[in-house]
Amino acid sequence: MLNTEQKLVKLSDVCEVKIGGTPRRDVGKYWKGGSHPWVSVAELNGNIIENTKEKITDDGVKESNVKLIPTGTVLLSFKMSVGKVAIAGTNLYTNEAIAALLPKKNIYGKYLFYVVPTIAKRGAVSGSLGQGNLNSKKIKELEIPLPFKNNQPDLEGQKFIANKIESLFLKVDEGIQKIDKANSDTEKILQGQLVNIFGSKLPTNWKVVPLGKVCKTTSGGTPNRAIKEYYGGSIPWLKSGELNDNKNITESKELITEKALQNSNAKILEPGTLLMAMYGATVGKLGMLKIKAATNQAVCAFLKNKSVSNDYLFWFLYFYRDSLIRSAFGGAQPNISQALIKNIAIPIPYKDGDPDIKEQEKVVERLNKIKSHISKIEHILLSQENSFEMLKPSIISYTVAGKLVTSPQPVAKKEKVNIFPIQQAIGAILKRFERGEMIVAKILYLGQTIRNVPLNISFTPQNFGPYDQAVKKALTAGLARNNNFFARKGYVYGLSQGSEKLFKYSNSNVLRTMNGFLDTMMPYFQRASSADIERLATICEIVREKKTTDENEVYRRLSEWKPGKFTLQEAQKTLSFIRAQGWDKILIQ
Repeated sequence: MLNTEQKLVKLSDVCEVKIGGTPRRDVGKYWKGGSHPWVSVAELNGNIIENTKEKITDDGVKESNVKLIPTGTVLLSFKMSVGKVAIAGTNLYTNEAIAALLPKKNIYGKYLFYVVPTIAKRGAVSGSLGQGNLNSKKIKELEIPLPFKNNQPDLEGQKFIANKIESLFLKVDEGIQKIDKANSDTEKILQGQLVNIFGSKLPTNWKVVPLGKVCKTTSGGTPNRAIKEYYGGSIPWLKSGELNDNKNITESKELITEKALQNSNAKILEPGTLLMAMYGATVGKLGMLKIKAATNQAVCAFLKNKSVSNDYLFWFLYFYRDSLIRSAFGGAQPNISQALIKNIAIPIPYKDGDPDIKEQEKVVERLNKIKSHISKIEHILLSQENSFEMLKPSIISYTVAGKLVTSPQPVAKKEKVNIFPIQQAIGAILKRFERGEMIVAKILYLGQTIRNVPLNISFTPQNFGPYDQAVKKALTAGLARNNNFFARKGYVYGLSQGSEKLFKYSNSNVLRTMNGFLDTMMPYFQRASSADIERLATICEIVREKKTTDENEVYRRLSEWKPGKFTLQEAQKTLSFIRAQGWDKILIQ
């Protein structure tokens, strides 16, 4: 445990700041045959830089404003991508968008490496230079927290904090690696099932036939872009880039007109039509129409037929896609033609000499169930990965706030919270839509803060916005067999058989006020993403805490709380919503 005092000091007080430069590009002798490493912002990735993409010559060094940066120096970007860092692994030079931070006496470079980027990003957000940039003067004026002992910079304290951060980061990385492996393993489960069905020894009643023998294909076209009246109509028109193995396509990015159909190769396709991208970045990707739509010429459409179900065909092409691309095109940019597709050999179950649709449906049902289970697992893993990704900025934020290393403090005794009213409010939410714990917590926060729902929850700032353990306790107790209020469905919660006990006292103040709040807010909650709701609750708490709706002040605090997660435009949009609802008056009072 470390006992130090933390002070704010200007960056220029703890390190020398050197700004790099770029030798003239039109002078060949500055670049050709160069041997001196020269770093650009693109190469700053939290790494140790020993080699660089470009090198400059002795003449480039002598006849330009580049400066020699010694090994071990922290490199910081301060233009465009503010806050990117690296450490010089050798003597090198940098361009003019990079500041080299050379530590003074009793200053630990690794401490600067971890702490300065967050301060720099914050300075860029609150600055007046535009574009989220800094300049040399602004960098030197940045204030960073620094451990002091006996009124001197505490070198050992800095090392302790830097080592602590590094240790925590390693644990975060290990967690992310385990999640990535789990994601990879889930996909292997599906691939294993596909191999068992389509790639191993087939049952005796199955036949392998050319795809063109059992189904018809077609493609679309692109109406003339120069004719404006062809676009902006009411007919969905899909391009190959919109296909991403989605079995429920209900919209398109562009709409075309009837006249466009009449004067191009685009044609209306019926719901249930299977689509495959024939070329472009998404080559081989699939999609299933749930609406009438047209496509461009880069999409192959498999028309519905009586021999092979398009759901069955979807799973076979999903299985076969990689082999098709790899064997047919090698390393070249692949383009799949309809002729090639029609020659694909597809295994199909037969009965009494005809394709057996019922057996195909059994295969589809089996694979859909597996995919459904895998999707639930993937959602849980994604949620966990997002949590891990936010840990690093949170660790740094705690360091910047002076909270990472502290002396032990007596734990304040928390007032006991009655969880049944919280469970009633959660029930009111889940009765309308099923959501995960974090979103339920944000809606509870908004209900309590905006509509005075009497929950007595002590919300505090956490990684994913305002939160309190009372929410988890209420959900966990509601899952218990003796209550059976809630049911967990993958990463979300729903109501269970015992939930009627929550609504038994329909005149309760909690239910009355919570339902009133939800009646007003459900149109918003139903169309909002999880990130939207998280941002709304977080900004409401910032407005309440800071007693202001000033956009720059709110966004500065938002960037401290959740570094890099939300844009200024998103914050402005949320603040506009808060003002339109009149919530700012409630929060600031």
